[in-house]
Amino acid sequence: MGAVLRTVGRLVAYAPQTAILLQVINYSGDLRVGTMVAEGLNARIAAKQLDPINNPDAVTAAMLDGLDYVLGRKDRESILAGFGISDVQGEMAESFVERHWRG
Repeated sequence: MGAVLRTVGRLVAYAPQTAILLQVINYSGDLRVGTMVAEGLNARIAAKQLDPINNPDAVTAAMLDGLDYVLGRKDRESILAGFGISDVQGEMAESFVERHWRG
């Protein structure tokens, strides 16, 4: 579990909105969220395929695509609808990522 958390932590240092992945791991129990989604995003950021500073929405979109691949869209939506985001009072995780993903 430690390696998964370190991988997500590295990603969060680049793209703070990806901290959502920690909650997703907690709710789903699926460590692939870290091993596949977070590791994949870290690799794409390192390869300069994603720019978390100048285009954070692209990182969010890639994160959602990864979650859909690992969990399926229905489960991803259900999980994200189940918790709020502390930095955005009253907003649920699903509405936050949908707003940033779809622009």
